[in-house]
Amino acid sequence: MAKRWIFTVLLVLIGIFYSCMAVKPAGMFASLQDQDAKTETDAGSGAAGRTGKAGSSQGGKLGEQIKSILGKITPKKIQISLTEKSNQVLKAWAAQQSVHGVINVLQTADHGALSVKPGEVLAPYNSNHKVISFLYLVALWVIVFGKTLLSFSVPVICLVIVPIIMIINIAALWKSGDKKGMHRIVIAAVVTTLIITIAVPVIMKISILADDYVFSKNVNEILTSLEESEKSAGRIHADLRGGKRSSAVIQGHITFARRLSNTVIKDSFSYLLVFTIIYILIPIFSGIGLYRLSKFISKKILGK
Repeated sequence: MAKRWIFTVLLVLIGIFYSCMAVKPAGMFASLQDQDAKTETDAGSGAAGRTGKAGSSQGGKLGEQIKSILGKITPKKIQISLTEKSNQVLKAWAAQQSVHGVINVLQTADHGALSVKPGEVLAPYNSNHKVISFLYLVALWVIVFGKTLLSFSVPVICLVIVPIIMIINIAALWKSGDKKGMHRIVIAAVVTTLIITIAVPVIMKISILADDYVFSKNVNEILTSLEESEKSAGRIHADLRGGKRSSAVIQGHITFARRLSNTVIKDSFSYLLVFTIIYILIPIFSGIGLYRLSKFISKKILGK
């Protein structure tokens, strides 16, 4: 009976502890942030002193790298990474919109002396650009949702989900008839709470790491191509604003705009496909993986 009360008080204290942490959402990650800041400071101040100790400092460097990665799992670091990603999406979107603008201008060109009607020829490209523009907007909303979820996940988990977990486990504790069962219930509650608390930051960090270390080359190549297309669209805009609207010039611009539009549509779909993999599919499967891991660990602890 005494152990049952001790375990009950322990679970209540855990619930209170997590509720207090909700007042300062990043509190649980503060030590990691301090470690990361200290690592960066030490790396800058001690670079010269480590020059002659390359052989003996491999373990230290590995430790610093691990601390750096752990430090970047903090909500603040992840928010910064997501903001940078949203700026990247806006940059790609701006390039696509620049080419779309050229298509719109050329569609209204006087086609009296032209062999083709710009409005009809460029209509399919205009429709495709509208679809892509909508998809870029969806990508931005995914980033906004991620930032919002990260901001509110810790308070909601600490104030709502963790207390519910504690109540359920306290009820199970008082129903349990043996001491081993009570130990398992408490351990399962602690493990489940820990996994749930770190789930959102860890899932988002997995996506960011995939973006930085797996898909960065692909994304940079796509962005470079989009930048070149944006520059080409700017030159067409400049020609049209400069009064170069002869039939031959317009015809040439229409032909070039079609090729340019095909390139931008292809690059945009490639960029959005990679974005979908990194920031939609990876979080979904990571979340499912963490859920199954939590369920598996709990079952093993509880002996089910």
